[in-house]
Amino acid sequence: MDTRNRGRHARGLSRRGVAMLLALGLAGLPLAGAMAGAETPWRPDGPVTLIVPWSAGGGTDATARLIARRLTSDLGVPVPVVNRTGGSGVIGHAAIADAAPDGRTIGIATLEIGTMHAMGLTDLDHTAYTPIGLYNADPAALFVRADSAHGTAADLLDALDAAPDRALKASGSTQGGVYHLALAGMLRAAGLPVARVAWCRPRAPRPAFRNWPPAAWTSPWPRCPRRRR
Repeated sequence: MDTRNRGRHARGLSRRGVAMLLALGLAGLPLAGAMAGAETPWRPDGPVTLIVPWSAGGGTDATARLIARRLTSDLGVPVPVVNRTGGSGVIGHAAIADAAPDGRTIGIATLEIGTMHAMGLTDLDHTAYTPIGLYNADPAALFVRADSAHGTAADLLDALDAAPDRALKASGSTQGGVYHLALAGMLRAAGLPVARVAWCRPRAPRPAFRNWPPAAWTSPWPRCPRRRR
């Protein structure tokens, strides 16, 4: 990534996806055509870097490494996975978009590429990429503690309908991230305001659910923003 272009993509960097797309930077369009079945097949003569905008050990990283192993076998060249993290996904997505159009860099674009610019984090959007293929989709799920009074999704929605704003907390991704959007979609579909639930940024990837109070739901160890008085 040319660091001279970083400011063009990032406006006030601060800190995953349901859909994951194997993508090239826009300048890699001829390569995408070759991969899609043009007369000249894609046969790189050296390593091909696969950029992942999220940290090692996560779901995006795990699926990317499966693809990298298959590409290594099919192409006969190394396909190392490089995790370019930071800026709520901006750093890694910018690295994919800015890569030289030589067929030696591909990347994983996640759902956040459709939201980062709307949040004011970057000018990047989907038009900066040439898609190769959609390879993964994950449904969002609701979790509550075993001793919670909410035994079904309907029970939880009833409780949310009766609760004041921010009385219940939820987590699962960064503010404005994929699971926050899933929650917002559920609330809107139920006719409830998005502000009804306090969204909390998780502090650790694998904390214990027992650390949440019974009234909380989804992922544990929240770091909720506090309103200034």
